[in-house]
Amino acid sequence: MKKKTILFFTISIFIMFGMSGCGRKSTRSDIKQHLKEYYPNESFEIISREKIDNIKSSGSCSDNKSGYRYTIISNDTNVQFTIEDIYEASGYGTCYYSLYDNYAQDALEKYITDFSDSRISIYTGDSRSFHADIKIDSKDFKSIDEISNVLYNFKAYYEGKQPFMEEADVEALIWSSGNYLGVINLSYYNKKITLDSINKEISSLLQENNINLPA
Repeated sequence: MKKKTILFFTISIFIMFGMSGCGRKSTRSDIKQHLKEYYPNESFEIISREKIDNIKSSGSCSDNKSGYRYTIISNDTNVQFTIEDIYEASGYGTCYYSLYDNYAQDALEKYITDFSDSRISIYTGDSRSFHADIKIDSKDFKSIDEISNVLYNFKAYYEGKQPFMEEADVEALIWSSGNYLGVINLSYYNKKITLDSINKEISSLLQENNINLPA
């Protein structure tokens, strides 16, 4: 689970995977293998499959390829999500079918709701992408310590649950009165992130943007 974009409580954890046999659409067997490989500690059910006449594409690849979208539910988290075909450009000028998986986005959105702090919201950004970001606005907080504690407590909340128990990659996009300031990591697969490190990053980000907030 290592794909992300910019900042807003970013859990940029959409997943893009190439399939063997670059010229073909996915099958139910491909989806089952994908789930088994990337989420080995969970069990899933494929609820439905629907045909998409114009799947998402990138680069110079055709915009009119067809494919499939699968609706899936995790038996462990009860999160319902989708995996779908996309058509993507390689670094060699060729195009191939891949899978876009938004389990992490939908799971994070559920955990935001369960966490019950309205100051945290999910930000989906470009409607053509599947990445998920978490967004907070500094104007909703009284101090840097309050921001840091809310982010750290939410981090502890979602990291104890699938699919974030192993190698989560989550960012927080920080705004101030509707103006974007920057991003900080909340989870990163090879980096230890603490309450103190979050506090220092928030302090530095606000200082760089001349935002005055008590420590």
